[in-house]
Amino acid sequence: MASHLTSKIAFSYQPLPSAFSQPNRCRRVPSSFIRMSSSTTIEHVVLFKIKPQTTPSKLSAMLNGLNSLKSLNQVLHLTAGPIYNTTTDFTHILHSRYSSKSDLSTYASHPDHISVVRESVIPICDDLMAVDWISNSPSLQPIIPPSKYAMRITFLKLKNGLPESDKSEAVKAAKKTFGKVEQSSIGENFSPERAKGFSMAADLREVAAAADLRTSARLRRRWLGLG
Repeated sequence: MASHLTSKIAFSYQPLPSAFSQPNRCRRVPSSFIRMSSSTTIEHVVLFKIKPQTTPSKLSAMLNGLNSLKSLNQVLHLTAGPIYNTTTDFTHILHSRYSSKSDLSTYASHPDHISVVRESVIPICDDLMAVDWISNSPSLQPIIPPSKYAMRITFLKLKNGLPESDKSEAVKAAKKTFGKVEQSSIGENFSPERAKGFSMAADLREVAAAADLRTSARLRRRWLGLG
């Protein structure tokens, strides 16, 4: 695969524990939440590089604001929190899933999303990037990853002009670099504007327990933005 790559970044995160979720009890559950195996899943990942001088309260406000967006009708899954075991300078992630590109677009233009970004994200971020792809897995279940598992995400920057066969080989090679994996979602980025040249993404749920990332007490502090 190395001959096809110009760059690669990888990182892990733990899906938001249910104890920290704030579901909207009046939320309409999309009919796409219960899906046939042939349906589509849109993956949306945003990475944030938080300014070093950011206070814990401002970081907490950003994470709480982003996680509150899971109440929007278009969202199938959403988690915002710290990243671990990373090969990049980015510090935090938002990972969300949708049943269509249209739902992702509606989410992005929703007033609540715009408000959180303007008021809580932009003021404390040095940099961000976003990658969107259509999952290659026709039966990505469950849509909401259990918090007991770690999610490992890799972005690949492939050489320009690669034929489709070489792209497929790069994806297969990327998947082999992980250990035991229970769920995988791999695809080609369709939103290049903020992707910094990364053209493919692999989202794999590792069977290795997420407890390996942090002890529960330290993880709780990170979720709350306390260090």
